Amino acid sequence: GQTYGVDVALPDKLEKDESKMSIWIYYADGRNRDGVGDRLEVGGIRTERHQKNPVVLFDHAKTVSLPIALSEDRDTKEYTNVIDPINQIAKVNAFFYQGKGLNGVERGKEFDHAVFCEQLYHMMCGGLIRGGSIGYSVVKAMNLQPDYERGTPPGLHLLVTLMLEASAVVMPANGDTVRKMLAMPQV
Repeated sequence: GQTYGVDVALPDKLEKDESKMSIWIYYADGRNRDGVGDRLEVGGIRTERHQKNPVVLFDHAKTVSLPIALSEDRDTKEYTNVIDPINQIAKVNAFFYQGKGLNGVERGKEFDHAVFCEQLYHMMCGGLIRGGSIGYSVVKAMNLQPDYERGTPPGLHLLVTLMLEASAVVMPANGDTVRKMLAMPQV
């Protein structure tokens, strides 16, 4: 009975720390409607559930169900999710999995997943994967009419959402967010 959706953001330049195998993933941009007609109110993203389980997935776990990273600093355990309602952007600092113990997962599969996470991290650092997205449950929304001039279908103005996960994605749904992060005065 719950509604589930995704939104996406793509930065021009990624902020990374290779010594920690971490990278900032921009996952939401509320300045424009996305390709399915929705507009996410970034200030309405509620993170209480995500703080308890700060998972970062690859492509919303469509093909890989295990998390690839956590938006939690390995050393300090600080939650690394930044929501900026003024500039209408949100991002997580994703600390990628490095193969140091997954409860209930066979060692061989754990090793394969660690290799996958490292490859994914390096593809993001190399600019081959640049997209970020949010998985959420809708708490409060209003209908939006189609914008025929821009070719935008009817959608929802997502006023309040409950964040479930952040994802690194290959193909974003929101073309308006592509490569606009450096146009901002300060991120």
